[in-house]
Amino acid sequence: MSASSQLKKTSIYKDFYPITDIKYLIEADKQLSNPRNYKFPHAKSVGALKLIPKVLIDWWFEHVVGSLKRADKSVKQEYKRMSYDFIRRKIFHTDYTVLAGHLLAEKIQPVTLKQSAILCLLHDIGRFEIITTGPLVINADHGYVSGEIIRRDMKRKEIVNVLEKIFNVDEMIEAVSVHSIATYEGKNVFARFLRDADKTSLIAEMRGLLKMLHYTIPPEIFWDVSKEVRRSYISEKKIYNESKKTGADMLIQYISFPFQFYFPETYNFAISHKLVHHLVGLYKKYVKNKDEELTREVLKSLTRGSEATNIDDPMEKE
Repeated sequence: MSASSQLKKTSIYKDFYPITDIKYLIEADKQLSNPRNYKFPHAKSVGALKLIPKVLIDWWFEHVVGSLKRADKSVKQEYKRMSYDFIRRKIFHTDYTVLAGHLLAEKIQPVTLKQSAILCLLHDIGRFEIITTGPLVINADHGYVSGEIIRRDMKRKEIVNVLEKIFNVDEMIEAVSVHSIATYEGKNVFARFLRDADKTSLIAEMRGLLKMLHYTIPPEIFWDVSKEVRRSYISEKKIYNESKKTGADMLIQYISFPFQFYFPETYNFAISHKLVHHLVGLYKKYVKNKDEELTREVLKSLTRGSEATNIDDPMEKE
């Protein structure tokens, strides 16, 4: 079933989305290939979405529809397919982050389930604002843009009245603004939680994210790990976005994500739900220039800090 078909048949989305605007999602769906890998909305995220006040869902959807309209009318033709694909990917990423946050918030205090759902829904709202700027949009500081959009729209009484009952709004805006920066050493628990939820979702979405990279990376080098990324990973140094040159580099960066989690509950969740195993399976199956030392370090990610060491590699079943 296509994403748009699922959208129309899910009662919560029929209630939330104006029927006149669903056509934009349907049109986007027609432009995109490979719908079988996506389930939207995820069946388990609906419960979390129901915790979000409708005015905030409507607000988020304004930006989704706006990006689809801009992509249709103003994006250069050579970027149109990429823009549609990227918009759709971010819709699913938002959905999966809401789900990841919900599952983590059941274990991590003092973030409530409602706070988690709202943070995760809005964390990438800036992506939709800047979606039509061309291929470099992927590297934009979308966290900062998202925070500024929330700050700007706090002038709308229907939004501020809802958010002020649930958050210290300044802390909430800071959490969204810093979720995408390279490092964060602050004490804002919402920021720490959101960064963990976002990374958890990204790990789960690895296949789809790699497909996006095919727009910009030549296939002959796609599965090669660059020397700089290899060196950083082996020496347990942070892999920065500007260091990544290939799809394999992104994969290695994401394998390092669990060691950057703020909460031990997040790491245990990633192991027990086989998310780390999924990344290691992709590494074993696809990376071309792996060597013994790199592989040994990658395999350590399956056992570090967790008792869940005896889980089958899901990639071996394909």
